[in-house]
Amino acid sequence: MHRSMSIAAVLFVTLLGSSCSPGTTAIDDRLDSRRGGVASIAVSLSASSATVGQTVTATALVLDATGSPINRSVSWTSSNTAVATVSSAGAVMAVAAGTSQISAATAGVSGSATFTVTVTNPAPTPVASVFVALSAGATTVGQSVQATATTRDAANNVLTGRAITWSSDNTAIAVVTATGAITALSAGAAQITATSEGKTGSAAIAVAAAPGLSAGCSPAQPGWIWCDDFEVNRTASYFEYNNAGGSFVRATGVGVNGTMGMR
Repeated sequence: MHRSMSIAAVLFVTLLGSSCSPGTTAIDDRLDSRRGGVASIAVSLSASSATVGQTVTATALVLDATGSPINRSVSWTSSNTAVATVSSAGAVMAVAAGTSQISAATAGVSGSATFTVTVTNPAPTPVASVFVALSAGATTVGQSVQATATTRDAANNVLTGRAITWSSDNTAIAVVTATGAITALSAGAAQITATSEGKTGSAAIAVAAAPGLSAGCSPAQPGWIWCDDFEVNRTASYFEYNNAGGSFVRATGVGVNGTMGMR
């Protein structure tokens, strides 16, 4: 009888030892039930967010009612597989921008953690060249011309939305605004230049004197097409015709040897 009890004890110990290995459930459930069973699962991520293509690791801590860890395997799921997927080992892959709940479950209990996926904006393609075009390559004093700039990359593809800075190499001949509007001020030539990301391009504009404009007048203003020296001896002023306004206007300065004038 003593021998029979020893054999029974060995069998019991052997059975108990084999049932405690990870992955078993029957005896684990009985042991867990003595401690209240699986009460909660805490899920943690090696990083709560990542960019598309990156991978993070999810881990699960299974606890009983007393808060003690339980050695139990878990199954992993993602609430939005279009955003993130998770392997049976807890490897989380970022697929597309958005959020997903990464969950672990066992014995009817689950826990989860929020995972956020973002998209990294690639650096913009640098400008390799700038091409400048004018609505007219020649004009007369007082007239306006529009300049446009086209930016391209190293493969000659057009780039849009790039900042452009405009300049004129001879502002006595022509000036240009921040939007590329050119105003011809006096006869001559000027280079109109556009700059973007350190690259430049330019175009020449030729300005001719407007018909009837006296070479002896003070520097012309936009819209003036000729000037006269009326009242030169009395007020040291002269009149100039404003083409846009359609009337003569008085301008400060000394007239020069003209014979026409209007009050």
